[in-house]
Amino acid sequence: VVDSFVISDTDGNLLDSSIPRVGFVVQVETKDGNSSFDSIRGVGNLEVLRRYTLHTEEEKSTQQLIVELADRVSTESLALDRAQNSSILGSDIPVILSSDVVGVFVHEILGHPAEADIILENKKDKAAEVNLKSRIGGTVIENTAFNLVDTGELNYLLGKYQVKNAFGSLPFDDHGSTGKTTKVVEKGVFTHPLNDRYTFNEVIDGLSASIAKSITEHGLTGNSRTPGYKNRTQVRMTNTFLLPNEGGPNSIEEMAKEVPKNKKGVYVVSSSGGWVNTESGEFCVKGNLAYLIENGTITDKPIKDVTMMGNINKIGNQIKLIGTSKTVKSTFTGHCGKRSSEERDTAWVPVEGGGPAMYIEGMSLSGGSS
Repeated sequence: VVDSFVISDTDGNLLDSSIPRVGFVVQVETKDGNSSFDSIRGVGNLEVLRRYTLHTEEEKSTQQLIVELADRVSTESLALDRAQNSSILGSDIPVILSSDVVGVFVHEILGHPAEADIILENKKDKAAEVNLKSRIGGTVIENTAFNLVDTGELNYLLGKYQVKNAFGSLPFDDHGSTGKTTKVVEKGVFTHPLNDRYTFNEVIDGLSASIAKSITEHGLTGNSRTPGYKNRTQVRMTNTFLLPNEGGPNSIEEMAKEVPKNKKGVYVVSSSGGWVNTESGEFCVKGNLAYLIENGTITDKPIKDVTMMGNINKIGNQIKLIGTSKTVKSTFTGHCGKRSSEERDTAWVPVEGGGPAMYIEGMSLSGGSS
């Protein structure tokens, strides 16, 4: 699909762009009704199929890459056929998230609450149980190794892992602002909300002088997006990445050893999406396939329908370990839906997310749909 835009405004700017977004998606359903899917998507041409092997020296044919993708999806579907339901788990479960699931996780719990239009709507909502604007300049994640960026750049060095042809990339947003990298969270502190020209001044109003100065110097973040002229622009994420902690664990196996021997844990391999309620702070990330962790070891016992739930105000002290660049294996690509307060239809735009593996000390898990 080629996203083609011509943008003209009352300042006399006239810009045009054509962004080719290419994807190859495999979906498998077993006779028992279990299904899984995976994809390789990005900006460019069929070379995007090599985007996850670019940081290695492997040379693989297009056919080989697609066969390997299909094999991964088939293997996951068959694992779901023999999986136990997550009802075997209780609450306060140690959880390890894969690169892909980390992408969904940070998108929901930190990305959406950082969108300036949502922050301003939340401020006006007298029934809201969480104050999003008061989080700006404050600690949202107690782990100081937690650093989160949103970037419209096509290629981004995620620690030592080279992300190329990212799916949510754009040269400029739909207000004509340059797509650039914004440090949303630095050392656990929420430093820069994502904005557009409609929200920029209002979201700064009332903040401390030092925070307001930093946001002003960074300027427009390049996050005004719409799928087409029939939808008004909204503040939307592009590519949202958690940065690796090069002093952290080098593998998920190292993380698994941190799970107390008297506790069961789960390693969540894949996700089918999630949501966040920015009025209550409640969030949900839906895990498709996970594996049981016993005695500090990731077993070959699959678990399905692991729904992770929590509150954005309480999750900050549960994130204990962030992996090195070696734990970044791939990224999550998809389309994010958002509905403005003035429109009934949900607008969908391409996004990407990812990062190193992450260990969360305690999560509330349940089965069923998200």
